[in-house]
Amino acid sequence: MTREGDTWSGRRLVAALVLGGLLVNGLQVGGLLALRSALDRRQAVSDLRLDAALQTFRPADRPGLAQPLDAGTFAADRNPRTDPAACVPLTALAVPGGAPPLDGRSWTGVNGRPAQPVTLLVVRYADAGEARRELDRKRWAMLRCTTVDVTFPPYDAPATAYSVRERHWLTSALGGTVRWSLVSGGKRFDFYVRRHGNLLMWTYADDVSTPAVRQQVADSLVDRLDELAHG
Repeated sequence: MTREGDTWSGRRLVAALVLGGLLVNGLQVGGLLALRSALDRRQAVSDLRLDAALQTFRPADRPGLAQPLDAGTFAADRNPRTDPAACVPLTALAVPGGAPPLDGRSWTGVNGRPAQPVTLLVVRYADAGEARRELDRKRWAMLRCTTVDVTFPPYDAPATAYSVRERHWLTSALGGTVRWSLVSGGKRFDFYVRRHGNLLMWTYADDVSTPAVRQQVADSLVDRLDELAHG
């Protein structure tokens, strides 16, 4: 075989290997997307299952109180004003311009020993993809924002400058949870947001309770939702 023939054969072999690699990678990506879609459908939470979980996920001696969130809760004029605009996801339950939530719930109660007050907010979207995109908006804001100016309703006081801290880089950069803290002098708000199917669960507060105590409430609600789904 001539040198030209050897070169042509080699090129065809390389091209075949590259094409084969692309096909394999495409099949792997397609398989992963199909698997994620199946898991998303399995985790989708209806309003009835969410209500049932909120009524039964806590011990009998600490049931707490679950209530619906009215649509106005998600309106821009009910959320803090945050500057720069790219950092709005850090303080808004639902980012303006994103997919509007279907509905939401709030739960208030106590957890821990001694008892500490906890408020849990649950936002329900039409599907898991919308909830995932909303969580990603918060994830990107957490990663890129270092300081924010926040004005709280009714917006009659000057903005407060907060540093974005405690970002938990390893756990917040990937996966279904994002954490961060807003700190200004003696003021501190710790946030924990977890996605479960088409739900986003928020807990945040100042020093009235510890982050671990609030996180435990959100995580126990996920456990109860899974129990109801498989029961």
